Amino acid sequence: MDRAIAAAFAAGKEILDVYTRPIDVELKEDRSPLTEADKRAHAAIERELRATGIPLLSEEGKEIPVDERQAWQQYWLVDPLDGTKEFIKRNGEFTVNIALMHPLPASPGRGGGMHPTPALPGGEGGMRSVDARYTTEDPRQYGQLKQWAREMRKEPTEAEAAMWRMLRHDSLGVRFRRQHVLGDHILDFACLKKRLVVEVDGEIHHQQKEADEIRDQAIKAFGFDILRFTNQEVLTEEASVFDRIKAAVDARPDITAELDYEQDPRAAHVASSGPLPHRGRVGDGAHPALGTHTPLAAVLYVPVKDTLYFAWSGGGSYKLEMAATHGSTSALKLAALAQRLPVSMSRTAFTIVASRSHNSPDTEAFIARKKEKHGEVAITSMGSALKICLVAEGAADAYPRYAPTMEWDTAAGHAIAIEAGKQLIDVTTDAPMRYNKHSLVNNWFIVQ
Repeated sequence: MDRAIAAAFAAGKEILDVYTRPIDVELKEDRSPLTEADKRAHAAIERELRATGIPLLSEEGKEIPVDERQAWQQYWLVDPLDGTKEFIKRNGEFTVNIALMHPLPASPGRGGGMHPTPALPGGEGGMRSVDARYTTEDPRQYGQLKQWAREMRKEPTEAEAAMWRMLRHDSLGVRFRRQHVLGDHILDFACLKKRLVVEVDGEIHHQQKEADEIRDQAIKAFGFDILRFTNQEVLTEEASVFDRIKAAVDARPDITAELDYEQDPRAAHVASSGPLPHRGRVGDGAHPALGTHTPLAAVLYVPVKDTLYFAWSGGGSYKLEMAATHGSTSALKLAALAQRLPVSMSRTAFTIVASRSHNSPDTEAFIARKKEKHGEVAITSMGSALKICLVAEGAADAYPRYAPTMEWDTAAGHAIAIEAGKQLIDVTTDAPMRYNKHSLVNNWFIVQ
């Protein structure tokens, strides 16, 4: 953490030196702007972090082959100047983002797993082991996933509500659960007894068919079959949809036992009638294209305001004003001087933070849904990853992002949000955002 903080301060110094002079702008191949400040900040960060011996993946760095970077144990994920457009506008809403990335946790029972295989009451000594072949959740992310699943149940789409009316109360002779956690995913509807998943797809899925195929592969690796229906089918062809689900239920064999995983997250395994793969090391249980890493620690620095946000796994999330004046003070000492996030704030309206430079019809639809639920909704705009920080510190309730971003745009803010008790959820997978994907472009997401 100390090196990352020093790197952020060094980058901030380079950025502010350019900020005081006329700004020359180049255009990269994707037509996004590039300035001298981007280049100098990248060089400063690279110099500071070189001593750690940990690889660096930066927006302004060289392109690295997928196989090489996915084999890294840890790496720095860096955006030397997040919010270049805000920098050019001179509104101060730009940041230096540095995140330390770590492999997603291995599941119990496979090489180097991060958690011991759990035991349940019963058997010798009052405990009995459970079958490690079948994992329905990742203990490290389970709490976040469950909280997000509960929120989703409160705000179903019209089609999801219609589907739940069809499936609830054991109408097909078996129990279906809605928004059920499986691995790193939240399923729309799941029948554990039949290993059957029912998904209801909105318009977004027409644009993300490849991501859906990868998600389906991950779900099928647990031994589940999947039925997908569009919103239109559910709302206009109810009898046909019901019949198709009933036929699938009748055709699927029962598993030999069913545990209530949602009641007890330790009960993450179930004996089955046939062998099922477990998820094992990074990428084993889900296609590596979905991502292999997650943020472990992060620094996010606002040079113009000299404000530092920082967090590390299990250590909390912090905000420090006049940060650079403390020089080379250690992260632990800085934490003692900082505000721990979230900060208690008095707000009367549900507050949504939106991009100052990007917006979309999907964002407007999200705002409309929140107005329907909460009545009064306040909108605030902000540039760069500061939007994530506003949610993390409690100044806003949600940040919907239905527009393109890159992994280095979100990783540092994601770590800060996690340690503040917030979530950054990929709306394609309905699970926490994963990093080091084949493509470094993020799916759309919501922070709340």
